[in-house]
Amino acid sequence: MIGLIVLCAFLYGSYKTNPDAASFRAFIRPPNSNSTTDSLTNFFASLVNAHTMPEFKRDDYIFFSIVSLADNTETYLGLWGQWFLLSKLQLIGGGKGASAEENELQLFESVGEAEKALAVKAKLKRDLGVVCGFLSAYDSKRISADTICSFDIDASAASHYNEAAEQFLQAGVALDAAQCYEDAYKAYQQAKQTEKAVKTLEKAASLYESHDTQMSRAANVYVKLAEQYKKDNSTSKDLDKAVAMYKKAADLYGIEGDGRHFFTVISQADLLAEIGQYEDAIKLYDNIILFAIGDSMLNFNVKTHIFNQLLCYAGLDDWVGLEKKAVEMEATYPTFAESRECQLIKTLIQAKNAFDSSAYSTACKDYDQRSTLPSWQINILLKGKRSLESEDLR
Repeated sequence: MIGLIVLCAFLYGSYKTNPDAASFRAFIRPPNSNSTTDSLTNFFASLVNAHTMPEFKRDDYIFFSIVSLADNTETYLGLWGQWFLLSKLQLIGGGKGASAEENELQLFESVGEAEKALAVKAKLKRDLGVVCGFLSAYDSKRISADTICSFDIDASAASHYNEAAEQFLQAGVALDAAQCYEDAYKAYQQAKQTEKAVKTLEKAASLYESHDTQMSRAANVYVKLAEQYKKDNSTSKDLDKAVAMYKKAADLYGIEGDGRHFFTVISQADLLAEIGQYEDAIKLYDNIILFAIGDSMLNFNVKTHIFNQLLCYAGLDDWVGLEKKAVEMEATYPTFAESRECQLIKTLIQAKNAFDSSAYSTACKDYDQRSTLPSWQINILLKGKRSLESEDLR
């Protein structure tokens, strides 16, 4: 409730102090302080300045204003009675000592800044729409329909961010381009254009990765991509690509000595197990288990990693390897020997060796009543049951 009161107070203050066109004219053409005593001089000065005053367009967003000069060289934000420069486009040409190539690069960068300013402007309009939509529930009658957010505004912002990134790339300013691609991803997400969002995020990750100082940032983006590829309701769902993104992230975190490397490898191994790439998952779990056992801060979840690895052996229908690994893990990590997971594995091995499908089914049912198994583990256990039943028939 306090937060709502503060928000309303802030917006009311913003509304009351939203600067108008006259205040911008005063801002862009400040009075000559040396002429205050000479009204006649002031009069002629105003006539001269009237011809030099740049043309501009002011967009009123109720709580703030955006002014763009007619030649698109500058964009300003008006808020709480003040004007702030959002972007400035440097005009190219005529610079002493500047080569044609340097001028061209500067042009690309300037156009990039201009596109970025347009994207920010669209985003501000979208954010205002969200606020307006919220306040409309409190009978805010001064809100016009064109301020309400829409997918079109988000798509417009995304398009401008994307174009800004392309211009920054032409100018050789790769990190600015990467940031714009990342901003475009967010805007495309808001516009529900998932495929375009993923493509721009991939470009951002690649650009960050190309800079030695941005490895962890690139890894963060690759993790975000992996999560995007994992989403069930996403048109871009691709679990193989998700695995590849986790691997890239883990490698980059490893280069930086970032502690997130370990957890990203776990995500990679779990996903490999889920999609049936059991051999690759087993190899990763070996490293995960070895590292976790030796770290007091990480060994709390070792039994889960061991259980997942042992089920991967079952997924390969390698019950000899499974039994051998289970004995090894009991000796290496005694806490696992006392767990319900270990008891399940031992019971399954005994049932398999005795060709007892009934004991196998009972063990799975008893475990599932107290612990919910993910679908990939259930599929492995069902596969083992069917295999055992077919052996019974023979």
